[in-house]
Amino acid sequence: MTPNFEPTFLVERPETQRIWVVRASGGHYVRHFRQAGVMAIGHLNEISVAKGPMFGVHALDIERALKAVHRDRKKASITSHAKQVEAFCIAINKDDLVVTLDSRGLMVGRVASTPAYIDTDPIVLKNSDGTEDKMHHQLRRKVSWGPYISREAVPIAMEMTLRAHQTVFNIDGYWASVYHLLYPCFTFQGRLYLSANIRQQDAIDNYSVSQLFGLLSGVEVMAKLLSAGSDAWSQYPHNLVELRETLDLNLSSKAEFMSPGTVWSTLELDSTGILWAAVIYVMLFGGDLKFFKADGIIDTHTRQKIWDLVLKLRKTHDVEKIQKKLKVEVPKLETENIEVPAQKAKRTRRTAAVVEKKDLDKNF
Repeated sequence: MTPNFEPTFLVERPETQRIWVVRASGGHYVRHFRQAGVMAIGHLNEISVAKGPMFGVHALDIERALKAVHRDRKKASITSHAKQVEAFCIAINKDDLVVTLDSRGLMVGRVASTPAYIDTDPIVLKNSDGTEDKMHHQLRRKVSWGPYISREAVPIAMEMTLRAHQTVFNIDGYWASVYHLLYPCFTFQGRLYLSANIRQQDAIDNYSVSQLFGLLSGVEVMAKLLSAGSDAWSQYPHNLVELRETLDLNLSSKAEFMSPGTVWSTLELDSTGILWAAVIYVMLFGGDLKFFKADGIIDTHTRQKIWDLVLKLRKTHDVEKIQKKLKVEVPKLETENIEVPAQKAKRTRRTAAVVEKKDLDKNF
């Protein structure tokens, strides 16, 4: 019998998915974007464009039209706006991720429609004082908006990139940062990525940092031993030197100790190892484990043994002190709206077919 895992915390980044920033006029229209389920730019507001879908958009045509109504405007500015319109309509694909931002944080969404379209009706928000706030941007795309993330959580390098002046621009180079902000763990091209955020705002304790890195290595060791069907985990950490020599450990981390900061790690494992590492990691730091707790999915005996492994890691690496000194957290955001259908299907298919029940019994 193969237990039916549905690890709802583990997603895989689609190979072709790109990530874009679409500004909301200095953040003023972020609420309009969310309420209407759109993203929008005002670059074509002064051009007479028919209401409805936008097909066959070309930057040169847009440039000529903009030049006709802005004869004194600099060519570089017109060219930039035309290329942003082309990107908004053509380069941004359905199911790409989009980020918009205001002074407090970022809102992440999934592009839900093709093509772009013109709508001349304003999007109206009613304020608590009875006034109305209208957005007149006419060029729009449908977006399924997801979580809102504080700007304090954004790494410095990505934050600097977000300060670019364009309304529409690509941030594919920061795809991993975006996913780390969203998920406690995720996969891409056969690698597992782990996200840990340090919320401590005082000085960072060196001992706790060393224990945190040791803990991350411990997750890799345990996952590889379980994947190989070895019971050597019972000797951990006493035979750690030998294990390091025999297990080909490859976990690497990028850290930003800024109080608060981040420790984002990646490692290469087989499919069984990925499953075990993700389960252990989320159990260590908290997350959605409904699938693991449900009777009939994993038997109670096996479930208890996994908890025992986690407790062993927690004791060995002084996790209580790590939590107290560093205030380590993993992302716990509602991301269903931004996941593409292929991601949801793949999550559901990511069953324990890779972990036969007889192997579980053998390990324990």
